[in-house]
Amino acid sequence: MAHGVASVDIKVRYSETDQMGIAYYGHYVVWFEVGRTHYMEEHGLPYRDIEARDVILPVSETYYRLIAPARYGDVITVDTWLSRLESRRVTFGYRVRREQERLAHGWTSLMSVTREFRPLRIPDWIASAMGPELGSAPKLD
Repeated sequence: MAHGVASVDIKVRYSETDQMGIAYYGHYVVWFEVGRTHYMEEHGLPYRDIEARDVILPVSETYYRLIAPARYGDVITVDTWLSRLESRRVTFGYRVRREQERLAHGWTSLMSVTREFRPLRIPDWIASAMGPELGSAPKLD
């Protein structure tokens, strides 16, 4: 992981494309989740372990912008970084690229809640594992 960015490669599968061989737009959010899961694991925070400690982090907001199409068979890279850490919310930024060509960028915000979906302050053990990464986010146009 370089400069607070965790990167993971994904090969675009046939089932993720339309008849023209272009990746369906809804899969970008799934690829963001792959990137976010990888980021969390790189920081010693696999979701299974977080949830075992009764903390749930559901996505509450998402945004993305498509710039160029991903196509069947492409190997794309999802770059993920911590964009913002608040008392009850964490926001991740994403860039999807094919080599150096940017295909999309966006973000997701996750709320910290209990298993009963009551708001929960992000525990210190999560914040301290991710907090040092703040301020290392890449600049996007």
